[in-house]
Amino acid sequence: MDGIRESAIKSAKIINNLLQFSRPQKVEFAPADLAVLLDKSVELAKNDYVLKKNCDILNIEISREYTLNLPPVSCVAIEIEQVFINLLKNAAQAMNDQPEPKPKSRIILRTRQQGEMIRVEIADNGPGMDEKTKCHIFDPFFTTKDIGVGTGLGLSVSWTIIVTKHGGQLTVHSEPGQGTTFIIELPLNHEKQ
Repeated sequence: MDGIRESAIKSAKIINNLLQFSRPQKVEFAPADLAVLLDKSVELAKNDYVLKKNCDILNIEISREYTLNLPPVSCVAIEIEQVFINLLKNAAQAMNDQPEPKPKSRIILRTRQQGEMIRVEIADNGPGMDEKTKCHIFDPFFTTKDIGVGTGLGLSVSWTIIVTKHGGQLTVHSEPGQGTTFIIELPLNHEKQ
């Protein structure tokens, strides 16, 4: 009975997250806890059929290194979740594409405050990127994925959401064989333009 109850609670949480993510929402800035948005994004990514089937996302170790009691960030939560989900999907796909023997796939999520900004890091232990690839990853339609797998729009849209709409920064640190870390910096109080 306890197992059934736990499964029902988990299922209700997943369905609630999916419904909140898929509902049309007003595009208004409101205070949001980025750690909560990260956790919701992880749950949504873990329930993505393609990621479960092709990338074994359920067996990726997710480590959380959150700074406690961070102030909320003024943002459009659904858009920030979209960015987080895209980065998580890219990490899962990159780690899945590594040659054998593959290391245990791992994603580290970090949050911390830097002055008037909240910094989020999404780091993986995937194959990393060379300098040429890094120079183009935010370009529209640029992709390293096979034809039919990616559109090349995910990182471009993510950059627009973070930089243009939220007045933040989206950068990447990566080297071949050393994994990839995406860094998102969002101002605590976004002033509407």
